[in-house]
Amino acid sequence: MNNIIKPYGRILTEDEEIFHHNRILSKEVQLLKAQYLLIEADLIDTFDFVYPINAHLNVFSPKFALIIKNACNLFEAICRRLYLDIYGTNQINIYNFLALDVYLDFNNINIECPRLESEFPKHNCNIFKPYAELQWDKASIITSDMIPKWWTAYNKIKHDFSNYTDYANLENALRSVYALASLIYKVYGAGVAVGKPQWYQMNNNEKRYYTMDTDVSRLFSNDDGRTFYTFN
Repeated sequence: MNNIIKPYGRILTEDEEIFHHNRILSKEVQLLKAQYLLIEADLIDTFDFVYPINAHLNVFSPKFALIIKNACNLFEAICRRLYLDIYGTNQINIYNFLALDVYLDFNNINIECPRLESEFPKHNCNIFKPYAELQWDKASIITSDMIPKWWTAYNKIKHDFSNYTDYANLENALRSVYALASLIYKVYGAGVAVGKPQWYQMNNNEKRYYTMDTDVSRLFSNDDGRTFYTFN
C-alpha cells in the first residue's frame, strides 16, 4: 500500500519518503494538480457573483453545474486509478469509491478552509464534511443513503438539465471541490492540491525539513503537525 497511498500517523522510511516526493513531482501528478487548480479557480471566480455565505447555498447556476461535473469527473478518475492499483479492476461505481474509506478514512480529514471558516465552521456544519453521510463500520455493505449529496447532485445534473435548479448550487459546488481536494491529499499527500511539497536536506548528519514554494490551493490548507525549516 505504501506505493499507492501516502501513509499518515507514522514516520516514513527513507524509501517511502523518496518515492512519495518523486511521485508528486512526476508528470502524471503535476497534470492532475493542474486540473484541480483550474477547477478550484473556477469556484473562486464565482465568489465575485455569489458570495459564499449560508444564505446563498441554494443559489443555482450552469457554472456551478460545470464545477460539480468537473470535480466529480476527476474524483472518479482518481478512484478508478486507485482501485485498479489495489484490486486490479476499474469497472466500479460510487459504492466502490466509498469503500476506499477502508484505506483513506474519509471522515478524518486534516485540511481546512480558513477563508470560509467564519461562515462555515467545521464543528457545526457539513459544507466541509463531504462524507458526512458515510456512516459505516468499514465492514458492512454501503447503502444508498450513505452516498454523499454532492455525488447525487453530480448524477442528477449529468443526465438532465432540468435538475440544475435543485442540484447545481453553491453548496454542492463547495462540497464537491472540497471532497476532491481531500481525496488528492489523502492519496498523494501535501504538495499536489493542498499544502506545499516537503523535502529535506542533510545538515551535520541531521535531516532538516523544508517546504518547496509551488502553486497549491488558494482555498484549503493543511497542518501535519510537523516542524519545517526553510533554507534560503
